[in-house]
Amino acid sequence: MKRFFLLTIVLCIAFSAYGTGQSEKEDGNIKLVFLHYMLDKEVGALPELIAEYEEQHPGVTIAVEGIGVDRYTDVYKTRLVANEQLDIFFVMTADLKSFAEAGRLAPLDTTTAAAHMLPEVLDSGSIDGTAYALSSAGNGLGMFVNTKILAECGIESIPENWQEFTQACEIIKEHGYLPWIMGNKSRTWSAYHAFENNMFAENLPTSDLEQRVVNNEVSISQIWLPQMEKIQTIIDNGYIEPEESAAITWNDEGFTKFVNGDGAFMYGIASHIQLLQDAADPDFEFVFVASPLQDAPVPAQAHLLVDRFIGINENSEYKEEALRFLEFLFERENLGKLALSQGTYTTLKGGISSDNPIGKSFAQTIAAGNVFLWPQFRNVSLNDWRDGLSKLILGVVTPEQMADEFEKNYQNKLLLSQ
Repeated sequence: MKRFFLLTIVLCIAFSAYGTGQSEKEDGNIKLVFLHYMLDKEVGALPELIAEYEEQHPGVTIAVEGIGVDRYTDVYKTRLVANEQLDIFFVMTADLKSFAEAGRLAPLDTTTAAAHMLPEVLDSGSIDGTAYALSSAGNGLGMFVNTKILAECGIESIPENWQEFTQACEIIKEHGYLPWIMGNKSRTWSAYHAFENNMFAENLPTSDLEQRVVNNEVSISQIWLPQMEKIQTIIDNGYIEPEESAAITWNDEGFTKFVNGDGAFMYGIASHIQLLQDAADPDFEFVFVASPLQDAPVPAQAHLLVDRFIGINENSEYKEEALRFLEFLFERENLGKLALSQGTYTTLKGGISSDNPIGKSFAQTIAAGNVFLWPQFRNVSLNDWRDGLSKLILGVVTPEQMADEFEKNYQNKLLLSQ
């Protein structure tokens, strides 16, 4: 709490001291400084779009600088406090409230970009109902499906809920295939993502979930227990290989198994599409769909991991020009081009995204409005959840034991965090 007030005070002092002479002018031209945390191929079509904007707006130059995400927070906070020119920048959501209260971020509610954005995404960049940052990228979290295996097994449609999924897994197992390959990513594992995110989807709205737990209106173990029981079901029925699935490091073997046709389903993210295409033979057929793990009648939900929030410095000398560039970048066609180049989905209404047919179903789910985001509440026990899942999947604990243990850890950490 002290750190929050200190940051707010520092930013407020810097705001009051900020002068109009900090931005660069060269021969009457405008130079905008744009800071982000994308490196190498992550930038995608951004340079191309910037060049197009500069061509359409003679006299305007956009100076872009990419800082590695591990250093980004320190760099952009330092530049803001030091009154260095910074007109457009990626905003870390953890800093959104303090920056907004300190007058560092321009309100974006009246922009066309905000009007076209998915409501859930717009809310993620808002404080007290006012939008201060707009997400330019949504990475989909869902299921990869080997459509050839489904056809061979006589499964006519891709599962859309938990019941259909488990029925399909049983048929696939009977045909000698592994139903579910657990590909792992970046110190997490797909069962963790699949079932934790599923819990969020089935308990919408989730933004007040933590408060409901604190108020003893709902037990966190009762909410998570059904997902643990689902994990136990896939273990008991032989739909996964437990020891491989318990890993929490990147597992290239999982990808190899999937593209070799050893399994029918694999949980992953949309940006894996290109990686799998590059690794697979030309005749390999697969699609990327929304998670089918919700209980009916809840439809499959497209889970978006939104990031790359863009904000405008409220105190920029060239704020109006910066806002014009933001509007340009978030035009439907331009943001779609950026999504295509980065392997992500756009954050606008309508599910516009990559034109890659593999991800078309996921995009259609977004367009239908069946979309949810990672809840914004403070979850103090993610590590306990990951560790508990590893024990569960290895048979060390039962779902009920894990639920009780998780409840105790969660409540203790909530008390410590208050």
